[in-house]
Amino acid sequence: MTSCFLKPNEKGIREYLDALLNQYKELRAEYNNKYDELYNEARRKTIRKEYSVKGDIIYRGFYCPSPVQDLVIGNSTRGKLLKTVTRRSKPSHEYSFDSDGRLIRVKYLFPDDDGFFPDNEFITYDEKTSRGIRFECNTVQTNKRQKKNQIDCICDCFYDGFGRIEKFITAFIYDN
Repeated sequence: MTSCFLKPNEKGIREYLDALLNQYKELRAEYNNKYDELYNEARRKTIRKEYSVKGDIIYRGFYCPSPVQDLVIGNSTRGKLLKTVTRRSKPSHEYSFDSDGRLIRVKYLFPDDDGFFPDNEFITYDEKTSRGIRFECNTVQTNKRQKKNQIDCICDCFYDGFGRIEKFITAFIYDN
């Protein structure tokens, strides 16, 4: 895995970051209305589910793609997988896997201020990349309560020929 430490005055850094920002804005526009399509596809492909507790500080919890994020971020762990789920378990993540054993959906089971509206991340795979598109499922106050699904995070993992992560980019997207 490669690391990159950027100096604000290095040549090309600003252009690279601007290009990356524009790329993620385009991806958000492309996927923003595809929640139902991605959800139905993940639901159709799911053959196995796992649950974990804790691990809510780092990205994706137990199945965080970064090999070092739990070591770098203080006071954080990946959490642990549950062998069985009971009413007292209170899992923090639900992981869905396809027939190839690949993680295809992460359901974040954190309650928000308005109640229990889990976020969903859908993960797609290419030959040497995986992309996670996370939808924030929040409420909209109207005459009746609704869920509004919008993208709040995009995660790209790039792998070498041996399946090891070369680059891990997470872009959190917030509206102003």
